[in-house]
Amino acid sequence: MSTIHIHYKPIDDRYGEIGGWETNDVPTIEDGWLIATILLAKGQSVPDGKTQKLDFIDKIIVEKTEAEKREALVPSAWEMKCRIFAELNATDQFVVPDRPMSEECRESWSTYRQALRDLSKLSGVRAMIGAWPVRPDDIDAASELRERT
Repeated sequence: MSTIHIHYKPIDDRYGEIGGWETNDVPTIEDGWLIATILLAKGQSVPDGKTQKLDFIDKIIVEKTEAEKREALVPSAWEMKCRIFAELNATDQFVVPDRPMSEECRESWSTYRQALRDLSKLSGVRAMIGAWPVRPDDIDAASELRERT
């Protein structure tokens, strides 16, 4: 058996969302996360926060329900912010004035980029993903995000 420290945030009065784990003698304290120390049986793998959760009363790892597993795939607000920022960076090249392209094409890229910025005005990640426009070059930069929701 081995001892591990699980970083978790309570979901309800019994279960916690696993944020990570460590095997240090003294666990690292992180803001907003609680720590539970549990024993892993020989051969038991370390917890996977996407498919498992912590029963912090019995100090065991349990499988998430299918609905919880699907929900774990939905991007976080932070991930959405990073994806939007990355897409804006990737499309900067289409709006620089010295890039040779028609004014109509440049305007379509400007409109697309403004639509990306406007996503932050929507409430909820699912709404943001649903409203993410297809690029003017017909690439769906949010296709992987759509598959996760």
